[in-house]
Amino acid sequence: MDAGWLSRYLAAWELHPVAGSASDEGALEHLVQFMSPSVRYEDVPSDMVFTGHDGIAEMCALARQWSSDLEFRVLTQQTDGSMYAFEVEVTGTNTGDMGPLPATGRPFVLQSVSVGRLSTDGLVEEQRDYWDLGSFLKQIGVLPA
Repeated sequence: MDAGWLSRYLAAWELHPVAGSASDEGALEHLVQFMSPSVRYEDVPSDMVFTGHDGIAEMCALARQWSSDLEFRVLTQQTDGSMYAFEVEVTGTNTGDMGPLPATGRPFVLQSVSVGRLSTDGLVEEQRDYWDLGSFLKQIGVLPA
């Protein structure tokens, strides 16, 4: 993998909140082109795991449900052979339920780090996302500040 590959993947990944929606315009298809059919995508703080391209579509739909204006800004990116990592700033408004937590309508800003590994054929085989759930819950008013 080279930095160019990672930049192309991140451009597709940044659009995952619209992937599969009415305004998709091919975002989901473009994203899964970078992923193995057996990809394992884990959102560590929420304890959710998505597998395969259908799982990626579900992850995208849940992101869109969680925040209808979710945006990502890549801050850093690194590659090392078949491994990659990137840091993003996530902004949005909690416009939808997140599991048992009802929407609060409050804005949030999060720092997130993702770590992934490519398969031998150059596709994302696994990715884990890490972000501060406590900070999120404070920002949306579920926990005291």
